[in-house]
Amino acid sequence: MPPPPARPLAQRALYGAKWTTASSLVAIAVQVGQLAFLARLLGPTAFGVAAVAQFLVQLGVLFVDFGVANALFVRTQVAQRLLDTLFWLSVLGGLVIGGGVALASPWVAGFYRMPDLPPLLWASALALVLLGPGTHYRTLLARAQKFKTLAAVEAGSAVVSGVVNVVLALLGYGVLSFAYSIAAKAAFQVGAYVYYGWPLYRPGRSWDGAEARVLLRFGALQMGTSLLSATGAAADTLLTSRLLSATALGYIDSAKSLIARPLALYTPIVQRVGLPLLSELRDDPEALRRAYLASVRVSLLLFLPVYGTLALVAPWLVAVLLGPGWAPAGVLLQLLSVTGLLRATLLPLGSVLLALGRVGLMFRWTLGYALTALLCVWVGSHWGVVGIAAGISLQLVGIWALQVTVQAPAAVGLSAGVYFTAWRAFLPVMAALAAAGLGLHLLWAAVQAPAWLVLGVGVGVLGLVYAGVVWYTVPEARRYWQLVRGPSASRSSR
Repeated sequence: MPPPPARPLAQRALYGAKWTTASSLVAIAVQVGQLAFLARLLGPTAFGVAAVAQFLVQLGVLFVDFGVANALFVRTQVAQRLLDTLFWLSVLGGLVIGGGVALASPWVAGFYRMPDLPPLLWASALALVLLGPGTHYRTLLARAQKFKTLAAVEAGSAVVSGVVNVVLALLGYGVLSFAYSIAAKAAFQVGAYVYYGWPLYRPGRSWDGAEARVLLRFGALQMGTSLLSATGAAADTLLTSRLLSATALGYIDSAKSLIARPLALYTPIVQRVGLPLLSELRDDPEALRRAYLASVRVSLLLFLPVYGTLALVAPWLVAVLLGPGWAPAGVLLQLLSVTGLLRATLLPLGSVLLALGRVGLMFRWTLGYALTALLCVWVGSHWGVVGIAAGISLQLVGIWALQVTVQAPAAVGLSAGVYFTAWRAFLPVMAALAAAGLGLHLLWAAVQAPAWLVLGVGVGVLGLVYAGVVWYTVPEARRYWQLVRGPSASRSSR
């Protein structure tokens, strides 16, 4: 298999970012619409049951290829024998992981006290079996930089999954609609990946045992890091239903889903665009530090208004989007908004560590992250679902503080004092948003109005306050605006 096309790096990065963003926008629109519709139809308990099954699919996808698929990205030339070995490893991984989920379904349902869970786990097992070979073809398409194709498949699978889920829920299938949705999404993805990837590779019967052992050693550390990261991110999913109830898990999972939607746009861009560009700066520490600090400023500029507004209008957003039966999710959304902002500012550091090849350091930090997340969820559960959300937020604040004061200086030589200059520039903006939000809360407490009106006015006022204050207090905002407008806009304004 030949190496990917040799276009300029920046051109390839921007091309990938464009199609990745387009795909993410479609997926987010479908998922938010699906959430809003099904929340009223099925209620939080069904969402709690579905959250466990969806987590197991997400976790299983990390392991169906035994962590070896990324070996294709570190080989300039890939022989047929290596491709066959990778393919059959993926097929074997899908059968092993999917079979394990199916066999464990009664135990998992008993552990979580969810009698409706087994059918969803069987659908998850089928999805993982299908995604074994599908993951191999997806990696081949990514290596060939078929970004448009990948974006179309991801967007199409989101639409298929959403339509199946909603239609079956309307027909009275209840929580089973999630099971068929999981299977339909996997089937669509695998069919599309194989169809578009078939010209790149057709499976053969060759097998290289020595190469397989090398590949498995290569994938072991990646699987460990991925497992720890997924465990930390989904500590509430793992424990909330067992410690509290499926209904409590439904509330917190829906709040986390809303928090994750803006990051779903940003994360692929940081990983697919930021990582290649930062890799070119790995031998220039000063340039790497400047690029990292600029990335943090951009993260603040983009996500401070998003998560600040979410925190301030959360009760009305939940009432409008999910319905009156979801009121507890409003408080959870407010508590978890801080995690969205901190995760956005930490994303560039992850790309820097990958660019520097500090995989071992990432593994150790991820281990600490996973263990403390589980501990904080367990401790927080003593105060109910609000305690779990508070525990998640406090844990991430601690991880963020350690990473910017310990990990970032060790990795890129950037002192905490210099890092916090990026945050200090936004203090007036934070104060203005907080004051505007307090004023809105006091106003609406005195004047009873429909939730949709409160939400619309609140978002509009907070948006205007943010835009006005950031324009006059953050110089980077004006520079980035000129950059977005381009040189032609600058000439026309003169």
